[in-house]
Amino acid sequence: MPLCVLNTNLAGDAIASDVEGKVTTFLAEQLAKPPERVMVFVRAGQRAIMGGTARPFVLCEVSAVGSFAKEDHKRCHGEALKKFLSDHLNVREERVAILLKNLDRLDVY
Repeated sequence: MPLCVLNTNLAGDAIASDVEGKVTTFLAEQLAKPPERVMVFVRAGQRAIMGGTARPFVLCEVSAVGSFAKEDHKRCHGEALKKFLSDHLNVREERVAILLKNLDRLDVY
């Protein structure tokens, strides 16, 4: 069950209302999981800075069982997700940070 949390200093009204659905579809395809199993949270309007500046940025955390077990999985999924979020949230790619966490099956209920 992939879990995605988008933390951003973008205002809520600067984010398309259907972004959760688009991220769900993207992650389901990328990780070969059914969309019904993907959870997406968007935390907009965070008081945060990246690299000493408050220019728009996104920190995306994705946790999943077995999806990031190999280094090449992380690189492929991370690069694709960074480009996707940059395009859909109108944030420069260098201002998108991705955290991919591989979960043990015993840790997810």
